[in-house]
Amino acid sequence: MNTKVPTSSPDNRGAPAWTGYRCLACGRTEPSNYPGYGCAACGRHLELTYDFQQVRGQLDPGRAGTGARADIFRYLPWLPLPDARHAPTPRVGQTPLYAVPQLADATPGLGDVNLFLKDDGLNPSASFKDRAGAVVLARARQLDVPMIAGASTGNAGSSLACLTAGGTPPCVIFVPAAAPVAKLPQLLIFGARVVAAEGSYDQPYALCAQICAQRGWYNRNTG
Repeated sequence: MNTKVPTSSPDNRGAPAWTGYRCLACGRTEPSNYPGYGCAACGRHLELTYDFQQVRGQLDPGRAGTGARADIFRYLPWLPLPDARHAPTPRVGQTPLYAVPQLADATPGLGDVNLFLKDDGLNPSASFKDRAGAVVLARARQLDVPMIAGASTGNAGSSLACLTAGGTPPCVIFVPAAAPVAKLPQLLIFGARVVAAEGSYDQPYALCAQICAQRGWYNRNTG
């Protein structure tokens, strides 16, 4: 499932436009090889920074994305990756977009709009979470980490388990011990290691971050 894209792919051409990170709180900047999870100064969230002139030169305004790829990695200039060599398979993204004028007409308050529905149920795990998961997995492979981990009892965990199934690196999903049993089989079927922690979601989240920091694992958590 996780065969790597050949390095000769035409979608790997060009230098990455991603330049690094900037803290949303204090403004501290970090280079693209920064290994941290949050801001080194205040611990808050980071946003990606780009060379927008370079992005403008790589994207064709007349097309959706760039290159010949038929997945989310056609937007490579906007992704925090140097190339698409480590992209997972099967395809993530480029799911159908359906016009639904009848829904717009039946919804008061929308006004005169063109309404479309994006069918991300056709992603590998049937969730839009696969979009972030595919980028996470490509980045983790690039860094050659031994494990990817996340705290989840829902689609994010199922997505990560699906995308890493049978490939490298493997994944660990931390869940609350009180998580509904019905939510766990999909994680286990895909081969994820599942660790239960006492308490609410906050406890598995904190435990995941702690173990990732101690063992050099890639932390998939957001928020």
